Amino acid sequence: ALCRSEVASMSRLASPLCVAILAVFILPAHSFYLPGVNAVNYADGDELEVKVNKITSTKTQLPFDYYHLPFCKPDSIEYDAENLGSVLQADRASNSLYKMDMRKPKQCQVVCRKELEAGDLQGFSDRISEEYRVNMMLDYLPLATPRLREEGEPPRLVKTYQMGYSLGQMGGDDLPSSMPESAYLNNHLSFTVLYHEDSDFEGARVVGFEVEAISVQHKYEGEWNDAKPPAISTCDTSKTGGSVPFGMHVPMSVTPKEGGKLIASARHAHPFCMSHSFSSFSLCPPPSLLSTLPLCLSLLRG
Repeated sequence: ALCRSEVASMSRLASPLCVAILAVFILPAHSFYLPGVNAVNYADGDELEVKVNKITSTKTQLPFDYYHLPFCKPDSIEYDAENLGSVLQADRASNSLYKMDMRKPKQCQVVCRKELEAGDLQGFSDRISEEYRVNMMLDYLPLATPRLREEGEPPRLVKTYQMGYSLGQMGGDDLPSSMPESAYLNNHLSFTVLYHEDSDFEGARVVGFEVEAISVQHKYEGEWNDAKPPAISTCDTSKTGGSVPFGMHVPMSVTPKEGGKLIASARHAHPFCMSHSFSSFSLCPPPSLLSTLPLCLSLLRG
């Protein structure tokens, strides 16, 4: 057994150590940056490069590379160099065909047209049935699907987010005009880019990246030409009924919005709490526990 003097000596040693550990975690919190997530100032018309990440499922807990599935892809796939931020989040981001320009709205942009073979269809179907979600990034901010839900008493609407977007849905009562047990690919993506302006810097900074993903049976007139795709007559999804398995087109629209009011502090702390599950999160939620260690990263956009 340890004598009293030895215990007292260890206590005296342990106390400064605990204080030092607390200081490490508490003091830098106001100005802690992860490599690769520093804010970038964009002028009007500057290109915003969308990175694609892995696809994930809370059902299988087994991530896959984005191009594991036959998505539209560039001629050459380039993966980002790893940094501390990507290592902590287990990311492996790469380039994509999605192109946006700062504060330049776009409507119904055709990314590509693909002929899917039986094996490709089966791959999509398997991942949809396993509830996989697609993850992307813009300016190293994660793509998220906004949702409204009632909380509290009396009930009030709270805006929450789910990381990425659903690859698709299985047919059933929850999906109108669908066939049971059939897989439906979300082929129509509508993006919203939130940005912030301030007198302290020139240009605008990206502070949010949202998406609404649906399945649409797109139609066009005339012969298809990859160099100059024909106009799509079904881009107004509010007037388009029904869904189609594995739609052939992937249009997107980009709607910049001034997002300064979303950022409360002068340093524009991005209020997303992220965990390795990559399932869902809300604005400023309580930390999620991973085993016994919470991983809640507040990404500072300075």
